[in-house]
Amino acid sequence: MGCRYDLKVECGIKSNCHKSKTPDACFFFADNLVVIDHKNDDVYILAIHEESSSVTQWLDDTEEKLLSLDGSVKTASGKQDSHSLTLSSSKAGFVAEKSREQYIEDVKKCLNYIKDGESYELCLTTQMKKPIKELNSLGLYLHLRERNPAPYAAWLNFSKEDLCICCSSPERFLQLDRKNTLEAKPIKGTIARGATKEEDEQLKLKLQFR
Repeated sequence: MGCRYDLKVECGIKSNCHKSKTPDACFFFADNLVVIDHKNDDVYILAIHEESSSVTQWLDDTEEKLLSLDGSVKTASGKQDSHSLTLSSSKAGFVAEKSREQYIEDVKKCLNYIKDGESYELCLTTQMKKPIKELNSLGLYLHLRERNPAPYAAWLNFSKEDLCICCSSPERFLQLDRKNTLEAKPIKGTIARGATKEEDEQLKLKLQFR
């Protein structure tokens, strides 16, 4: 999700001329949670409410639903159900925000910035848009997760803003552990070279499954 970079305006940077149609940030308070620990195959349910009766009821109902779930969803024919993706699009294809010439020119500018010592790494991106008439956003996310099971994926539904975000990323933006150690681990498709060819191959595999 590239929205985190837009917050620089809120942090006092006035040089950003980009104006987005969507909010720079959206927050919501999660009072009912189902947490899945994929590493240890554990599931935790958590509810935060002032009234204890509502907390107990939601916990009991959620536990019952979780215990009744099957290991896989199957159709009547016995085949595993691929998550339904309701999509009605127009004939127009994806349209890039910048032309090929503009993008190449931006690449040259980035190379000059690096050459001049202004930066050691630049992430040049551009938007691509496609008109969509009808879209099942949750179905799209589940389909994306099935086709590309990235370790840091998310589906965020901000109904009041008429905004849904589907995220599928191999990068960990921030991690805060119990020792108050904050770690950022962007990969940008790169990793340090090994001392031998064998180490290079091992590192390539590590990068592939990060």
